[in-house]
Amino acid sequence: MQYRADVDGLRALAVIAVILNHLPGQYLPSGFLGVDIFFVISGFVVTASLFGNQPENFGQFYSNFLARRIRRLWPALIVCVALTSIILLTFDPFPDASIRTGIASLFGVSNIELFNAELDYFSASSKFNAFTHTWSLGVEEQFYIVFPLIFWYFARTEKIDTYALKRILTILSLLSLSLFTLYYSSNQPAAYFLMPMRIWELGAGSLAFIIYAKTEEVASHEGSTVGAALLLIVLLGCFLVPEEHAVLTTILAVTVTAFLLVRQPGTAIQRLLSIPSIVYVGKISYSLYLYHWPIVSLAPLLLPEEWRFSGLYVVVMLLLSVLSYHLIESPPRKLSASKHGGLDIAVGFGASAMLGATVYVSMTMLESQRMGEYATA
Repeated sequence: MQYRADVDGLRALAVIAVILNHLPGQYLPSGFLGVDIFFVISGFVVTASLFGNQPENFGQFYSNFLARRIRRLWPALIVCVALTSIILLTFDPFPDASIRTGIASLFGVSNIELFNAELDYFSASSKFNAFTHTWSLGVEEQFYIVFPLIFWYFARTEKIDTYALKRILTILSLLSLSLFTLYYSSNQPAAYFLMPMRIWELGAGSLAFIIYAKTEEVASHEGSTVGAALLLIVLLGCFLVPEEHAVLTTILAVTVTAFLLVRQPGTAIQRLLSIPSIVYVGKISYSLYLYHWPIVSLAPLLLPEEWRFSGLYVVVMLLLSVLSYHLIESPPRKLSASKHGGLDIAVGFGASAMLGATVYVSMTMLESQRMGEYATA
């Protein structure tokens, strides 16, 4: 698939919605749906990547895919966790929950850590954890482990069998959607944080790519711009719906995003989402997502009350995200990958292990020091 600037435009829309939802004042009641848009886009882009990279050997296929994901996600994540942990250990008297979640995020399991902690994402207490937002990275990273196996088994033949892949993706997505709707009312943390209840969103993006790739002619035609515009309006409208309707708006937002990925090429909506400034926000959206939550979460620890306002938060988010994108995210993606991906995987997890161990030991030493000071007092 050739690069589509409008996909980055959708990423920009998603991250702006998330930030507006999380800023003080909660400007968009259902802006959290931006994460669901990210899931659909990830399914779309990852499926394109798998179709575009199919070596004969499964080991090479699998390791190369994981290596690309690590090179894409880990450098910025590691730096963000390191910087945030330093602030937590310096200023937060009770950093334990945040630190545990941050360490878990380095290994793609922070969503499981949050589920085990029985944290309600929509509760006020979630903002006390500086790494709550990394749950979505855990969902994606766990999907990245499973999906290439499904792809290889159902689509890796002498002739790519998209029918078999579409069939299994449809079955898994419907099952996942059923679990999501079933658990949301009875066990909200499970429905929200765990990967099996989120496969349907990534699967929707994957199915959207298969349909898009099979379309013989993707071009503007009468009525297509109107249809794409209506889809975009519906998507924007979802952000304004009260939080208590999250199940319905999630299903609607995921469906509309998938249709937009297929239907908007060649339309005025695609050109709108391809405006360079919008595309740039989409390009730095990963770093924006990484840093926006720690800024909102840690501001009460670092700033006097009169300095805690959304404008300042946004300026700091943009500054850190631009630096992260150009200095941390982009360089590793331009370097030559190791031959079979194994070295990249080892370096990624080795760096995560070193940072995780350092942060954990630092937290333990700090707790011991504080206990000693308390006993002395």
